Amino acid sequence: MERKTMPRAVAAGAGLLMGSLALVGCAHYEHVDTTEAATVIQHNHQDAYTSFILAGKVLVPIYHPEQFDLEMRQCGKPEGENVDASGCVNEEVTVTKDQYGQFKDGDTVILAHK
Repeated sequence: MERKTMPRAVAAGAGLLMGSLALVGCAHYEHVDTTEAATVIQHNHQDAYTSFILAGKVLVPIYHPEQFDLEMRQCGKPEGENVDASGCVNEEVTVTKDQYGQFKDGDTVILAHK
């Protein structure tokens, strides 16, 4: 009985693609304390796009979905290396499309993890 195997380049490309897709959509709350109020200071929108990587001799497409970010400023409580002289920290937070449209620059909000 003949055993068929997947070519290494295809297997490597599939592994890279699956690893990349696992990282898409991860929220990032490194410096903003999600139990305190923060002020929206800017809206940032990135349209969906596709990039390509070369895995051996195979060109592998990677889809990047549309992304909605709010730049938040939190003052008073934060501590650490990213705190400015006024005691505030700025952080870009990925949100849903609904949240992106719901908040305006200058709004004070409390962020919570789900």
